[in-house]
Amino acid sequence: FFENDEVVLNYVGSSDGLLTKGLVALLVRGLSGCTPEQIQKVDPEFISAAKITQSLTPGRNNGFLNMLAVMKKKAAEALDGDAAASTE
Repeated sequence: FFENDEVVLNYVGSSDGLLTKGLVALLVRGLSGCTPEQIQKVDPEFISAAKITQSLTPGRNNGFLNMLAVMKKKAAEALDGDAAASTE
C-alpha cells in the first residue's frame, strides 16, 4: 500500500511448526511497514549479530535465510512494479 506517496509492504505468513512460525513472525513483523528500498538494505548477517544462528540447526538457518531472500525478492518486484506504473 502507499504511505506518504511511498510504497510500503506488508507481509503475512505462518507455519505449522512452532519454531518456524516464530521465525516467520520475526521477519513479517520486522519487514512489514517498510519500503522496498529499506527491505533491500537488510543485511542477512543480522541473524548472526542477534545470535539467532546459535539456536538454529543449519537447515533452519538456511530456511530462515531463504525466507528473507524471498521477501527481498518480493520487495524488489514491488519496486519494479511501482517504477513501471509510474512511467506509464
